[in-house]
Amino acid sequence: MNSLYEKYFKSNILSNIIFLYTVSVLITAGIFYKLIPLLLNYAPEYSYIDKLHGISYFWQYFIVVLFCLIIGNISLYFCLRKVNKVECILKNNHNQKRKELFRMKRKLFYLPYQIYFIQNVVPIIILTLVILPIFVIQKASLIIFLRLIILIIVFFLLLSIINLVVSQQSFKKILLKINSGMKIDGIRISIVTKLFLQMIPIILSAILFTSLIGYSSNIRDKGNLMSEIYLEKLNETFSHHNNKLSLKQIKEVLLNMKEVKDFNDYRFIITPEEEVITFDNIELESYFLEYLHELSISNGGYVYDITGETRGVIVNILGEDGNYIVGVKFNVISTDLVVSYMLNLLGIMFFSSIALYVSLKTISNDIKTVVNNLNETSAGKNDIYRQLPVTSNDEISDLVLAFNKIQRIVHSDIEMKNVELQQSKTEIDTWYRGTVNTIRLAIDAKDHYTHGHSNRVSKYSVQIGEALNLSKNDIELLRESGIFHDVGKIGIDDKILKKAGKLTTEEYNEMKKHPEIGVLILSAVSMFEDILPIVLYHHEKFNGTGYPKGLSGEDIPFLARILAIADAFDAMTTDRIYQKKLSLKEAKEEVRNGSGTQFDPYLADVLIELINHKIVYVLPHND
Repeated sequence: MNSLYEKYFKSNILSNIIFLYTVSVLITAGIFYKLIPLLLNYAPEYSYIDKLHGISYFWQYFIVVLFCLIIGNISLYFCLRKVNKVECILKNNHNQKRKELFRMKRKLFYLPYQIYFIQNVVPIIILTLVILPIFVIQKASLIIFLRLIILIIVFFLLLSIINLVVSQQSFKKILLKINSGMKIDGIRISIVTKLFLQMIPIILSAILFTSLIGYSSNIRDKGNLMSEIYLEKLNETFSHHNNKLSLKQIKEVLLNMKEVKDFNDYRFIITPEEEVITFDNIELESYFLEYLHELSISNGGYVYDITGETRGVIVNILGEDGNYIVGVKFNVISTDLVVSYMLNLLGIMFFSSIALYVSLKTISNDIKTVVNNLNETSAGKNDIYRQLPVTSNDEISDLVLAFNKIQRIVHSDIEMKNVELQQSKTEIDTWYRGTVNTIRLAIDAKDHYTHGHSNRVSKYSVQIGEALNLSKNDIELLRESGIFHDVGKIGIDDKILKKAGKLTTEEYNEMKKHPEIGVLILSAVSMFEDILPIVLYHHEKFNGTGYPKGLSGEDIPFLARILAIADAFDAMTTDRIYQKKLSLKEAKEEVRNGSGTQFDPYLADVLIELINHKIVYVLPHND
């Protein structure tokens, strides 16, 4: 037997799942076979009456179980038929079809949940559509129908959860063989949802079972109590009449019998000729009459309908023309009882589901904390030295401890690499800074005009920044940008730089490229990153006529506007080949004239005020 299972079932996922599903159906059906009569309050010796109808309870149950097997196996086959193809590809190692495996990976991940949904919904819908017309035709109680549907739901919930677990484990083996570390695209199913789907059927089944048992027990006890009361009343009522009664007298005595408080009953008489006499147009169902004639005498005078929700009692009365059967039929259940039961059931299910979800969410949050820290650490958003706190003593704490251990190892490696990288970076930055400074000095050395220009612009910028109470960081940026703002002129032709006289349009356009060239040179080192926009826009004008972007007003970075006015002030107060330097008074007037056009008006006023207070003055040109 074991070798047969190994050969035909265990080695094939489709056959394995169908085989386990079939076994699960048969085992579950065997348990339900004895439970259903108890939970639905079947009448004592119900199987005898079933035979009178032409089909016993056993065969009714067998047909339903067979139907479930057929529907379940068909749905499994259509859901799983492509899995065999995946197994074949893996077994034969068809490399040309490996791409198809990765497309199947997502399907394998979602397939257990599709099976779970199909096996819950399809059979329940089909069975409901089959059973409902039968109940309508037989005019059966809606409560009985609802109880039966609850049992069907519980049955398929238990089967589907077994299949979900089995299929997940089976597909996991295939996913491991595919060996792909890529993320599975599509709808994300959280661990809370997975656990909820696996646990809620068990909890709901337990609630439904407990509720049905409680309901059935309540109906049974209440029915027995009412039967005893009515049987005692019948015996007491007719015990006062020792003579043989006529049919008319029997009717009068029966109708005059007092009702039991809070209960409605329906009284009937069966004559010696088996004529059924009822009152208020009440009919006695065939099953009730069959039970009355066949089994009630051996059952102490108790009469049952199909289930215990409708009961009755009878006594034999000797009349003038023979034996009469006098009885009372009554409903054990009431609308209030059913409504109360359903509301309590729904309330328990709702709050149980909420409690389960909250509990699972707590577990998920513990795992999510570890995952988030891993992601943040890998993305550089987290302090790599921070250890996760251990808040439990379970598998999650093992995960946290493993994470902390790996983190410590990684920290050690990172620190070692950081020291090496920092040393290399410092050497590179120092070398490159020296190179850029050499380029600057080379530009200053080209002619008398440019000599010392960068240092003076740097000092003027710092003086303006200090007057504005800028932060130390901004002042340092002004100092650096002033020193290196013209480094891009290394890429400009000497003929243009040293030309005596006004530049042509072509030459001027070439000269306008030096801010961008400077940014290109400086951007090679991260230490110059913050001064790049200052260097790039130091030739922009407040009215938008500057270069390289034609920015205007506050679109120009504030520090770039300071550098621009400092650069222009030094140009005004420096001798050029084609123009003599201006006096301090003339330079101040030139700044005033450029306010609002070339310069920021506010900064122009600040510079003029600094000149008036002799805080800014023309620096010596022999640097």
